[in-house]
Amino acid sequence: MTELKNNFGPDEGQLEAVRAKLMSKHVDEEIEYCTCCQNGCFDMCLLKCHKKDGVLTAIETDNIVHSNVAREDAYFDEEEFRKGMFQHRACTRGRGWRKDVYSPNRIKYPMLRVGPKGSRKFKRISWDEALNMIAEKYVETREKYGPMSVYCDGLMGGSTDYIGQFMPGGALAIWGVDSYEPHDLADTYQFGRPLTMDAATFDGGTEAMTLFDSKAIVLWGFDVYLNYPEFAYYFNLARDKGIPLIYIDPRYTWTAHLADQWIPIRPSTDAAMLEAMAYVIITEGLENKEFIEKNVDIEGFERWKKIVLGDYDGVAKTPEWAEAICGVPAETIAAIARLCADGPVYMRMVWAATRILGGEDPARLDNYLRILTGNLGRNGCIGTGMDFGVQKHFPVPDMNFYGERFDKIEEHCVIEGEIWHRAILEHKRYEDGEISLADYKRIVGCPQNETAPNIKMIWQTVNPRNMIPNYYDSSARMKAVQMTPFVAYSAYTWATTMTWYSDLVLPLAHQFFEGGGGDNFVLQGYSFNTAFSPAAGNYFIGMGKVIDPPGECRSRLWILKEVAERIQIPGDPDGACVADYYCPEIKGVKWEDLDGVLEDMARKNFEAWREKDEIKPLDPPTWEEFRKEPYFIRPIEGDYWVCLRDECEGKKPFQTESGKIEIISRFVEEHDYHDVAYKTKCLGQGFMEPIGHYKQVEVSPLSALVNKHPLYMITPHAFYRQHFCQDENPWFRDEYRMDVWISAADAAKRGIKDGDMVLAHNGVGQCLLPAYVTSRLTPGIACMIFGRNYDPSHLKTEIMPEGIDRAGSCNFLIPSEDYSHRRGILLCAGMIDITNVEGKGFSIECEGVE
Repeated sequence: MTELKNNFGPDEGQLEAVRAKLMSKHVDEEIEYCTCCQNGCFDMCLLKCHKKDGVLTAIETDNIVHSNVAREDAYFDEEEFRKGMFQHRACTRGRGWRKDVYSPNRIKYPMLRVGPKGSRKFKRISWDEALNMIAEKYVETREKYGPMSVYCDGLMGGSTDYIGQFMPGGALAIWGVDSYEPHDLADTYQFGRPLTMDAATFDGGTEAMTLFDSKAIVLWGFDVYLNYPEFAYYFNLARDKGIPLIYIDPRYTWTAHLADQWIPIRPSTDAAMLEAMAYVIITEGLENKEFIEKNVDIEGFERWKKIVLGDYDGVAKTPEWAEAICGVPAETIAAIARLCADGPVYMRMVWAATRILGGEDPARLDNYLRILTGNLGRNGCIGTGMDFGVQKHFPVPDMNFYGERFDKIEEHCVIEGEIWHRAILEHKRYEDGEISLADYKRIVGCPQNETAPNIKMIWQTVNPRNMIPNYYDSSARMKAVQMTPFVAYSAYTWATTMTWYSDLVLPLAHQFFEGGGGDNFVLQGYSFNTAFSPAAGNYFIGMGKVIDPPGECRSRLWILKEVAERIQIPGDPDGACVADYYCPEIKGVKWEDLDGVLEDMARKNFEAWREKDEIKPLDPPTWEEFRKEPYFIRPIEGDYWVCLRDECEGKKPFQTESGKIEIISRFVEEHDYHDVAYKTKCLGQGFMEPIGHYKQVEVSPLSALVNKHPLYMITPHAFYRQHFCQDENPWFRDEYRMDVWISAADAAKRGIKDGDMVLAHNGVGQCLLPAYVTSRLTPGIACMIFGRNYDPSHLKTEIMPEGIDRAGSCNFLIPSEDYSHRRGILLCAGMIDITNVEGKGFSIECEGVE
């Protein structure tokens, strides 16, 4: 028989030659480790960084567990997976930071505005001048306007004003947790605590091993293969075991492509489908009676059943009723309902279905359905819809150098987090006598017994988010920033829109590579990172400085420390400055010495950690061994973490008034939730019912707005960006088109061909960009990928006075009107139209354009 030859394989010696060539490029390189713990997926992957002559040259990822194995699941068994012994490998986004850190737009020196706001005219000043200016403006503003006059973005609830927290009157804080607020509110009312973003525990999720114990996976708007690329690996392992994956989304995404079944749904109608599924389960007697009797407050449950069965309004929430609303066939709804009833089923609804007007209803109904079927608190399920955070299997070394911070701080939640701009704009109306103080407080979500906010200074250092295009109603936010007397903003690059409208811009060291801080709590120096929401809670990664920052870039911690040293605490009996409380262990340490001081603190904390009784049996490395390879991982002993397992098994009560799961929100029913806070949340102006159910909202494909703006725009995240991070990364700019998606049917009606220049527009914004004509989107829907920085054109209009956007900065098209629904939702959808302007230059005939 003729010997077969692999015509596609390498020639003899070819692999060795390629390896030798690659290795020659990395001679004399140094290795440092860090992690991309803020990549949007909130998992945490290891970055093995190569550097030469102080420059990053390459990034590898986790090769410590199952070393030198290309696809580890081909070699390890299920038992290893269940024990959490698998790699945490960075995705394209994580590795791409290497190019991003060398952006030509990096801000390298403190810069003071010398032209009008928005002119982008600045001059370089010294750090002493910049820090003195912030301290003086901070004290002056508080003395003149009161403690609630300085705004520091609260970072998913609370305050990052680490100065005001120690001052008389405390700091201005926000309530609400951005993307997660609908789920956070639902969990607070149903289970008694905010499982999604409880800063005290971060344990509202379930470890990835639960997928192996599921009979099916149902993902509702959770585009895991795009948003959570590392987590997608675990879904692949589950699918390899034959566990079916069902995906519900109006857009045909990567996850839809890989799913066993894609169910397109009309956006904003998810609550109707959930109610219809509940109808099938209840009428067919498929509910988990044992779970309900043991864990659920029966009175509220029975009231909800009557809503589903139509006893209150005469309309039974049948699959046929839901089909007319959501567009999903009745038989499909019924089949998915029966599938979920035969648990355990991994049912996960993420922000795509809830970051809408009335988003608390799909979030609450998502919880109700898991309660109804008993898909909660057991193997094969998840904790909450967001499934955020897992309990760690062993303590992690601490890097708390904040002195008495956690014992002494005072803060007041007086604004719903997403409407800080309304607090500025509406205060002018209050000052002019157009609205009362009580109405002003309701508009911004401030309890009536608290001092109203009166923002006259914005200081953004801890959380350098792009405050203008990062949120809906970007034009109004731009106006609010322009109205604010003093704005100090810290950032990495000039591409960040917020820098253009600031009075003082401070250059930040990169948070991953330049010692700028491994996470939002350790703001510089060596840190022990565990991630917010890892696939498993059995590891942590050490992270230090990899390269020096350019110019005079500084860390967030150093900036805060320096300002804290410049501000005395009024009336303090010891004459203390803020730094004496905030960061006493590093007070007075110079910039050039700070890394060494923090490294020494890390060493001492690590050595104290390894002497703990619960750590000794884990055979921890010495500090020198850990510093060389800073990755500590140990097999999980016993069962994996499932949120609410202890409560559902009766080992401890739920943190509600009844000690059980409460379907009905008793606080909403029995209190004036407009004016009184419940666990920091004052829902303010607007309406929310005590029990979640489907309601047609003002912004919907079924609303009257379609008569003027017929396309419902959704704004999903990008694969290559985390919000706006890496938007200017040249590696990624050429890898995807930035355009507006429009269905083939809707494009044909408008005479639009793929690639045509179009104007996406409505009454609040306009974006000029190419069209992507596709059949991957249901008719009546448009899609603009979130995360592009504002790029104004020279064409200015009444509604875009700074210039029509030409990058696809979608939040200019989403308003923040006073809808009938309560405060507290990050709106990510709006009604628009798309006009073909191909070949017309700038002669655009539509709203506000001449």
